[in-house]
Amino acid sequence: MRTSPAPAALLLAATLAASAVLAPACASDRARTQLAFGLWASRNSLWDEAIFRWKKAAEADPSSVAAHNNLAVAYEKKGRPADALREYEQALKLDPGNAYVKSNDRNCKEISRPAEPDGKAASPPAEKSGPSGGGWTGSRVALDLPAAPAVDLKPYKEIVLSGFWQEQPAKDFDLDGALLEYWRDELEHPFPGRVTKAAILWEDGRTGMNSAFWRGALPAPAGKLILTGTARFTQENRKSLVAGDRRELDDGPFAPVKPWQDRRVYSLKLEVDLIRADSGEILFRKEFAESADSDNPNARAEFAFYGMLRTVRVKLFRSLFGEERPQERFLLSR
Repeated sequence: MRTSPAPAALLLAATLAASAVLAPACASDRARTQLAFGLWASRNSLWDEAIFRWKKAAEADPSSVAAHNNLAVAYEKKGRPADALREYEQALKLDPGNAYVKSNDRNCKEISRPAEPDGKAASPPAEKSGPSGGGWTGSRVALDLPAAPAVDLKPYKEIVLSGFWQEQPAKDFDLDGALLEYWRDELEHPFPGRVTKAAILWEDGRTGMNSAFWRGALPAPAGKLILTGTARFTQENRKSLVAGDRRELDDGPFAPVKPWQDRRVYSLKLEVDLIRADSGEILFRKEFAESADSDNPNARAEFAFYGMLRTVRVKLFRSLFGEERPQERFLLSR
């Protein structure tokens, strides 16, 4: 004679069955809650909290593309590009065609790639325009992210500033002395080691490419870099048109205004080389060309020179030290 299952057994079976059905839904709900919490934290610049919440979302629902993508963006913000690329890779495995994730991943790889020694980009520039829909809701977020430096400076304890070769010395202006003093002052902050000077005289304009010359230029060269290069600073007076209408160009004896004005024009051409002292190897080389002008023909050349040099500094340090660059990423909300 068959006996009916005990009420307790039936209750247990029903509970297990209900749990099996509801567990995925509960996990998905938890993931959505954590995802939304992380978005709120990111909008309030609480990136550590955002990482915590999006990790919880990914744990609750490992198939959440948004959780992995957003976690990658947060890792980028915190200076962890390797972790970011891992999360982007996971998001793309889950949704290979997601335009938002593909854009984020591509731009992350771009800024993580070191610049070429001549300062040129190693690959095409990061995408500027946003991807389109695909059923996802993506919100733009602006980030200032550190770019990979062109040279790994960690093994070096000292940068030695040597003279800059001038094919035509600047008139009434100590260009080499000004450059050495400026770079010494500016390098002391971003470079953790020592910044010193040494009188190393170039033989000619081709000395910068001579590895054997630089290999024997310093005593005890281990752990040292030599910063040198070529420089040219020029200044000249030019005439510029100031008339707003061509009818004002009559510069005859009865002209109401003088349509031409004397202007002082300055130009700075600078090549900066960073050389490994123990081998003479050129680790970094970049050329700069800046110009400035003044409507005062008697203006002091130093004002224009240091203004152009500050522009060079921004460009040089961005390559050499990987200073922060404005970037744009997309956070997903589903």
